[in-house]
Amino acid sequence: MKSRTLSLVVAVLVAAVGLALVLARGSEPRPLDTPISAADAASELRPQGERHPMPALAGSRRESPGRLVTVRDARTKVAIADACIVVDVPGPSFPFPPASSHVVARTREDGVAQFVGGSAGSALVWAAGHVPVVVTMPEGASATVDLEPASPLVVTSADVLGNPIPGVRVLLRVAGSLRSRWPDQVPAFGHPGAEDPVWAQTTDERGVASFDCLPRLKYQAVATAEGRLCITALGRGKEALMPPSNVTLMFDEMWAACFRLPAGAEAASWHFDVEQSLDISPEVRDALEANIAALKERWPGCLCLVGRPLRNDRDLVVACRVIAKDGSSFAGSWPMRRISQLEPVFLAPTDAKAVPVRVVVRNKEGEPVPMAIEVVDTTRRATVEPDAAGNLLLLPGRYKIVPVPMSTWLVD
Repeated sequence: MKSRTLSLVVAVLVAAVGLALVLARGSEPRPLDTPISAADAASELRPQGERHPMPALAGSRRESPGRLVTVRDARTKVAIADACIVVDVPGPSFPFPPASSHVVARTREDGVAQFVGGSAGSALVWAAGHVPVVVTMPEGASATVDLEPASPLVVTSADVLGNPIPGVRVLLRVAGSLRSRWPDQVPAFGHPGAEDPVWAQTTDERGVASFDCLPRLKYQAVATAEGRLCITALGRGKEALMPPSNVTLMFDEMWAACFRLPAGAEAASWHFDVEQSLDISPEVRDALEANIAALKERWPGCLCLVGRPLRNDRDLVVACRVIAKDGSSFAGSWPMRRISQLEPVFLAPTDAKAVPVRVVVRNKEGEPVPMAIEVVDTTRRATVEPDAAGNLLLLPGRYKIVPVPMSTWLVD
């Protein structure tokens, strides 16, 4: 009886094992030592009747289905719609705001954005009316980002008659910045990852520039426009301002005289003579660099004197003398004009021919002494500076050599 029961149990077990092999591997069992391809393995792991090929995988693993990022207002905890997200932020040199092609996702009405990519890294998140932030995204997990509300700052530019001025470039930086001077171009405009970010806007046809993503800090502003000088201290970085606020910057016109050499001539040195004094007020000095750069860009190779007359009731004539690198000389004179009405004037050649001179300073023993010097043209009341090797071109006349005192403890 026991042997019959044991035989029945063995028969049941063998039948069960055989049925399992048929269901798992098909009607014909594969010998254990037969090689199996990846395609056959994938086919045998599917239920019977699903013999279509599997979709291709990227690399050796399946792509992440994506992640969810919720963006909220930090104070009200209300969802922010249309917030932009950029992953793998390359650093402060990344222009802000980034181009639309860099935006990987935007939040929906419920403040949620979904995008593919599960790796950890930095992400730039920003929205209108809020301060942008750079956050670290956890790997493969969803995240919630709270944005602080921004403080708006509206800048209006106008002339002395109250007319709006479009095209004024307004730069903002945090007050107390370590920058020694204002840069002409800064790649990190308002980038929250920058050590010393600068925000930039240009006034529209109404003369208005609006900053709507500013942290609540104190700022300094510098406003520049071609042919203009800002007469408001706030617009020259002299005073601090704090948003939210509306600021009006007043501008006056700059004047200039611009001279052009004939084709083929290249200036070695030049000098301007003005028949009366120019305005040297702080607002004029602050506007000189930007206006000279704008004129050089408009008329490359021209020689320009920029300033503002103390009196506008009569012409202020400027005389220009140039020595070319081949020793020829040119001269001309023309009244200063408002930059908005300015046109270059061609210089005429003169009969005077410059002579190459090399100045060497020696001590009593006849040994050369390295010393900074100035060569003063006493006839024309002009200073001619030699190059680094002491070479210069001099027209016939009387000259005086003057050593330039230098303090070694003041040299950087």
